[in-house]
Amino acid sequence: MADLNEQFHYNLMLAKALVQLMPAADRQHIRIWFDVLAELNENEEEMNIRNEYIWFILLMLQNNKIEDFFKELPPRKVLPLKKAIPQNIIDDVLIASDQNMSWLDTVTDEEKEQNLAKKKVAPEKFLSSQPLPKDGVICYFGAFSDQS
Repeated sequence: MADLNEQFHYNLMLAKALVQLMPAADRQHIRIWFDVLAELNENEEEMNIRNEYIWFILLMLQNNKIEDFFKELPPRKVLPLKKAIPQNIIDDVLIASDQNMSWLDTVTDEEKEQNLAKKKVAPEKFLSSQPLPKDGVICYFGAFSDQS
């Protein structure tokens, strides 16, 4: 169950960042959904339902389009995603998400090599090659994917 909580909170963190890019009315409803979903933690079944919803919301936010179901207040009892939302809507969001990510497949190996050659810096010289802020903090973030 700890894994389910960790997965939920990770996706929730990403969704909270992306929801800032949505119109104000959509943000308000999605935040209410966040609160309702966070309360679904009584048992493993509820946690699985909660994780399905936050994953689906995250996909919608990545596509920059909120489905009408989520523009309303959540129901008193949150049903499993496939019982609450028509399959064609789920399919549309999944297809849009795939199309949204398809640009990743268009980069050729040759382009990758050219980009890497331009940016190569010896690891021990990396920090010294970075600009230093006059006042502030340096923060680095790395993102990795298992897709090739």
